[in-house]
Amino acid sequence: MRLRSLFFQAIGVVLLAGLLGACGPGQPEPDVLRVAVPPNPNMVPLFVVMEQQKDLAVELVPVPGVPELAAALQGGQADAALFFSAAGAKLYNKGALADLRLWSINVWRALYLVADPQVSGLDDLVGRKILASFPGGAPDLVMRAAMRQAGYDPDADFTIEYLPPAQVKQMLLAGKGDAALLPEPQASALMVKAEAQGLVLEAVADLQVGFEADAWQPGLIPLGATFTTQALLDDPDRRAALERFDEAYSQAGDYAMAHPDETAEIVEQAFAAHFGGQMPARAVADAIRSGRLVFESRPSAELRPDLDRFLEIIVGQAPDDGFYASP
Repeated sequence: MRLRSLFFQAIGVVLLAGLLGACGPGQPEPDVLRVAVPPNPNMVPLFVVMEQQKDLAVELVPVPGVPELAAALQGGQADAALFFSAAGAKLYNKGALADLRLWSINVWRALYLVADPQVSGLDDLVGRKILASFPGGAPDLVMRAAMRQAGYDPDADFTIEYLPPAQVKQMLLAGKGDAALLPEPQASALMVKAEAQGLVLEAVADLQVGFEADAWQPGLIPLGATFTTQALLDDPDRRAALERFDEAYSQAGDYAMAHPDETAEIVEQAFAAHFGGQMPARAVADAIRSGRLVFESRPSAELRPDLDRFLEIIVGQAPDDGFYASP
């Protein structure tokens, strides 16, 4: 296990070195916005923006995970980043990226436990093995918080085993786990793969349950986020580029919700081009059409103080006011 962990860490370092080398020294033109994103739900509206608004100067900086994303922001290789609000709050609270600022939020549905349909929820998984990735990452934090909100102790009531994402899927398909923690559209991609193998898997536990608040609709959580740095916000030209991007990103989220098939084709092609993997169009369309993947872009200021309480539940401490970008 230790060797496997070191191996995947090494892959991350190589990927990051490649992207930093590709970016090269110096700053881009003021109207070009370099946006870092891992392969998570935040990528979907970004792919739509880049396909439909080619006159908007956006450069995608693909990263394997949050550590590499934070390094790209801190090192000046990215101007903005799309990742989980809770992960950003955790970085900020630890002082790991004091310059980080939350710009806007995607209130969404995206996180699930995938299992045999005979499993009807968390009750049926007590004492059983749940496969997950990235311990301490936002999906893991949300899952654990959802378990606590439902009255369970995550460590005492469940067996949670952490593996690389690809191995999580392989283990569940091989029957070596009882459920897998996955975001959409990866959850739907696993269901499609299972069907091709004559198996049936479903999203059996909705991890958005238990976080209701006045600031967002039931069944949604303020987890998707656009981040930047205070250094960018202090530059009028760069800030203007971020404002243009944020408006386009919000529109792209609306488009994705209204056009699942067209969005799915865009995501399949862009995912292969930027991440070198497969994200079947059918999986993306299924995720959107089923209502398991929902985007609703909002300025972060509109969601407070409910957003503060949500982040306190997830990461243990609400960030101070400096975490939020000033208007």
